[in-house]
Amino acid sequence: MKRLLRIAALITVVCSGQLLADSAVSVLGEDYTFPAKIEGLPARISDFEGLQINSFQTSDGVKLSYWEAGEGEPLIFLPGWSAGGAEHINLLYMLSKKYHVFVLGNV
Repeated sequence: MKRLLRIAALITVVCSGQLLADSAVSVLGEDYTFPAKIEGLPARISDFEGLQINSFQTSDGVKLSYWEAGEGEPLIFLPGWSAGGAEHINLLYMLSKKYHVFVLGNV
């Protein structure tokens, strides 16, 4: 039930249009180089133009972070377990070419 409430909180934030995300490099405090370069995909966080990270607090006091990129129709991606934006950076990159993608996850 708590997971559903947190998902609803993210949807509320996305729909409100009041997103104040910062660049991923700014939030992380440093650039990150991915260990396995895949042709056509970013080799570093700074190669992913427009990637932003932000967080918000739910009504029950839990701080949640989300990764955001792209333009177009919103697409909310909910990774399982403790996975977050970093584990799905390539998928986020590809989906952001067509959608405004939000990935719930940790920083």
